[in-house]
Amino acid sequence: MNMSKIQRLFSSKLPAGKAGTYLAATTTVAVLAAAASGLLTPANAHPDRNDGDLKELRDIYQKAQLYEVEQLEVGFHSATSYGGDIDALMALWADGCTLTSGTTVTTGKDAVRAVFAAGGGFTHYWVGLTPAFKLTADIHGDTADLSFQCDFVDPHVTPPTVQAEKLLYGTVKRVRGQWLFWHMTSAGASLEP
Repeated sequence: MNMSKIQRLFSSKLPAGKAGTYLAATTTVAVLAAAASGLLTPANAHPDRNDGDLKELRDIYQKAQLYEVEQLEVGFHSATSYGGDIDALMALWADGCTLTSGTTVTTGKDAVRAVFAAGGGFTHYWVGLTPAFKLTADIHGDTADLSFQCDFVDPHVTPPTVQAEKLLYGTVKRVRGQWLFWHMTSAGASLEP
């Protein structure tokens, strides 16, 4: 499979700047469809098919899944910033989820919602940030390990000041094609490496 040939094909048919976005979207959809249909399994490989092509498809699929898992962090900080949107945050959590903080385990979306609603992101006009190098994700089929740091900054003071630092880590899972927080732990964090 030669991705540059595909890119040239699409770029000749689309307006400038749109080819890359279209290619990424269609490649992701194609790989997801192939994976869902079982075409990416070795048993379904065609004898004339280049094993490198199959590996490339698997790699693309893995990268697409990793990107989707990492988008949980983006959604989390978007939902917990500027006074927060608790409904948007809870849309990122699976039914039967847990949130552990210290020795306290909170179970279920309603209980997790109450914990977050009482927290700084929803009681202050802070901005949630993550140092990119502190985000890690590792996929294992329909579950993944995800860890990221939350640094909440108050933009109304000069200079903007970090008001809270937390680490959120644990297991996320794919539910009906969407990655969701499942069994997560919140702990203290630091800006130090």
